[in-house]
Amino acid sequence: MEISNAKPYKPDRDSYQKEFNESVELFQKSFEGMQKSNVEPQKEQYVKVMKESLNIMQDSANAMLNSQLAEMKNQLAKDLNQYLDTPNQENKLKVQQDLDHLRNSETY
Repeated sequence: MEISNAKPYKPDRDSYQKEFNESVELFQKSFEGMQKSNVEPQKEQYVKVMKESLNIMQDSANAMLNSQLAEMKNQLAKDLNQYLDTPNQENKLKVQQDLDHLRNSETY
């Protein structure tokens, strides 16, 4: 059965915002889980999820044409890499602050 005049689905800003918000939450849960885990393969999976969440944040921010969110996401990515290289309290706080900024941004 063919449907004529069917328009392709194009997500609106609210859909992108929801996707962005969900990826921030998933990132936070993965970040917390990674810190609690003592199992290296599990930690690696958490890192994989965080990196995928960053990609989704970037795609959503780009779709919303919001450079502020994209910049905040880039800072989160940078701070995550610093934390992964040197998992100390200072770098942990930077990641947590980035997440807070994302949550409290006007567009979030």
